[in-house]
Amino acid sequence: MRDGHNKIYKSFSDVIEGKEGRFREILLGKRVDCSGRSVIVVGPLFSLYRCGLPREIAIELFHTFVIRGLIIQHVASNIGFAKSKIREKAPIVWEILQEVMQGHLILLNRAPTLHRLGIQAFQPILVEGRAICLHPLVCKGFNADFDGDQMAVHVPLSLEAQVEARLLMFSYMNLLSPAIRYPISVPTQDLLMGLYVLTEYNLDLSIMLCQSSTHGDLVELGEVVSIIAGQSIGEPGTQLTLRTFHIGGVFTGGTADLRNMYEIMEK
Repeated sequence: MRDGHNKIYKSFSDVIEGKEGRFREILLGKRVDCSGRSVIVVGPLFSLYRCGLPREIAIELFHTFVIRGLIIQHVASNIGFAKSKIREKAPIVWEILQEVMQGHLILLNRAPTLHRLGIQAFQPILVEGRAICLHPLVCKGFNADFDGDQMAVHVPLSLEAQVEARLLMFSYMNLLSPAIRYPISVPTQDLLMGLYVLTEYNLDLSIMLCQSSTHGDLVELGEVVSIIAGQSIGEPGTQLTLRTFHIGGVFTGGTADLRNMYEIMEK
């Protein structure tokens, strides 16, 4: 609908429909302070109770805490000057943010939250990028995988909420399924395959196999060598060795040393 000045007016149906309509935006749900949302990616280098939080999200979640830290350390004299420091992304801002994050837990939630393990507490660690890094062993509780799933981040503010998050919702305290009491943080899929490849090895090698390599002048005296029991596929330089097992040592040219290495391997 347009008036004489070509101004567009919304109809009653336009006001109430859609995500930004009156019902869904105000009545059915409201925005939550100190919260965010992003895609999850695998973070295998993190501990089970830690997660990677992007800098862009972290500075918004802990915005008020960083302002307080800047004023306490006399970096800023008032709130306005502290906000300008944050906008400039001064190095002191990231240092204070690190200190704040060490004393606060965050809650990760993946919708739909159908059981207790759908929301858990983690210790946040700053990471680069825009994705939340999550340890793969905690994915089963969230019923999450790394194909574009998104998770919400919340910061518990009150003292009661922080204590509850640390004592009841910490991820390492939720290793068993609350329904059947079976372990829920267990390796699956590619984790099982990786563990299989890394731990299976074959020790049925003959001593003559190593002697043939030494007699063929493949190694020199004093060279650091290792015994590999496995199968290599691919061209030299790009080989993939499966079922490998390494014992390091120094080649001396005698068969007695090789026999000792085999005795160590068999033990």
